[in-house]
Amino acid sequence: MTNPEHHCRCGHAIQEGASLCGRCVRTLDHALVNVAVHYADLETLRTRRTRYGSPVATRGSGGKSRPLGFDLRFAPSSNVSPDDLVDGNADQVPGREGSGTELVHDVRNTVTTWVRVCLDDWPSLSTPADHIPACCTFLQGIVTAVAGRPWAEELLEDMLRLERALARIVDRPAERWYAGKCSARDPDAADDDAPECTYELYARTDSGTIRCQACGTDHDVAERREFLLREARDYHVTATEAAGALIAWTDYDGSESKLVDLVRKWRDRDKLDVADVTSLLGRDRHLYRLGDIQELLVQHAQRAQLQRIRTDRSA
Repeated sequence: MTNPEHHCRCGHAIQEGASLCGRCVRTLDHALVNVAVHYADLETLRTRRTRYGSPVATRGSGGKSRPLGFDLRFAPSSNVSPDDLVDGNADQVPGREGSGTELVHDVRNTVTTWVRVCLDDWPSLSTPADHIPACCTFLQGIVTAVAGRPWAEELLEDMLRLERALARIVDRPAERWYAGKCSARDPDAADDDAPECTYELYARTDSGTIRCQACGTDHDVAERREFLLREARDYHVTATEAAGALIAWTDYDGSESKLVDLVRKWRDRDKLDVADVTSLLGRDRHLYRLGDIQELLVQHAQRAQLQRIRTDRSA
């Protein structure tokens, strides 16, 4: 509501009937710009076009120093049902989403809701295109008028919240790969229900340790790779996403294109079920359960090893 003492949220004096001062109007304008720009960066992160791994491949690295092809923060909801849970495995959570996916939904819902509020107040305005940059541009164009509405402060708070959340996920040091949330519990806590640390970890290599900057817990990088693979087993991913994840988190030493071809061959030979279909860049893409691809890859590696042994014995 309008401040009865005619002061803005930041303490500056404002005219009667206004909700934001000139400084906060500029802050709102800048926040809208940043929300649009950072939101666009999320797609780059989701498809891993931004490199967070070393571009230099070394012998024995197995490609794991390369950027991941799949990021758990942008995983869709798992389709596993409660009846499918194995031994109460907490890694299989029906309806779970990655934090990046949750943020995408939050941005879309929040920004489009405020666009509808403005269109209700000013029905003569043209409805913007149904994407976030266009919606943010629409709101920018009326920030001065918005400053006089009783809900202007709430709009500003929402945009600042989104700006901070987006900045946290897109502004990260280069040459690192996402290693999941810490999940450590305070060892000195008397309560077994002590909350888990939610600080997000990043690793530079495929060996050694990572120290959580929030709680100080050291994590073995190899164990984090195994943990992420377990976390992602029930997620539905494209062939390319699966290849990137398995190259990063397993000892598979082939190329991404070769593994993608294998996935498609398994599908065509009815060895791999298509779990779902999604649309990416206007094209329908098959989705597969990552755990199914991993199992087929293990079988493929075992057959290849057996063939090498037989060849060596016959030589």
